[in-house]
Amino acid sequence: MAIQPQAMSMPSSDARVHTAATMRVERLFGLMPLLLAGAGAITVTVGSYMAWATFYAGLISRDGVAGHGKYFIGLGAASVLVVALSMFPGVSRAIRLLVFPAGATIAFFAIRDLRNLDALVNDPASGFYVPGHGHGLYVVIAGAVMLMLAAFVTTSLPGLRPMRLSRTLAALAAVAAVAMLIPALYGEYYMHVVSGAGHIHNHNAILNPTHLLNVGGAIAAVAALRLSIASVPRPQRHDR
Repeated sequence: MAIQPQAMSMPSSDARVHTAATMRVERLFGLMPLLLAGAGAITVTVGSYMAWATFYAGLISRDGVAGHGKYFIGLGAASVLVVALSMFPGVSRAIRLLVFPAGATIAFFAIRDLRNLDALVNDPASGFYVPGHGHGLYVVIAGAVMLMLAAFVTTSLPGLRPMRLSRTLAALAAVAAVAMLIPALYGEYYMHVVSGAGHIHNHNAILNPTHLLNVGGAIAAVAALRLSIASVPRPQRHDR
């Protein structure tokens, strides 16, 4: 009996459409950590610019940018950067987990500021100022929770992809530079532009936090640049 070769079946149009749709869904789900971190950072930034406290029955409001808010904004931007860099070839995906302590730090200090504000509102000695709550700190805490969740939204285990130490260290240095330089720039703005001569005696101090952040951020940025250059593969010379 002659054996008839089986005809190879071509995938149907429905199968191709299903495969393309599945690939789009997987690609979108792969971007979920970055999207969630970006949403969390935006929420933290918006909350930092919103009113944290009010005085004189709401006639005067104060946001958080001049205080802890500028540090929150820096940590939020650094969180987005660390998630984005973790997607680059050669960079360890495990650095994405740093988003969790960043979000936890924001949440901790925001809750502490909220409790301090509660104590101020309930203090009879401050009754003349009629202090009240704003909504900014609550928005900041919501954004911090989103950042913490972004650390664990992933489709694969960290460390399963080959990584290069120089690229990973360059990514970490860049993240540290962003986390320090953003609040430092805010600090310089408030010392030199907003406060004017009121803080001249403070911003000339060697251990001024803004100056320390500027120096640390500059060092981290230079380190990131040098490590990035070192991680670029160089063409090998062939001896004749």
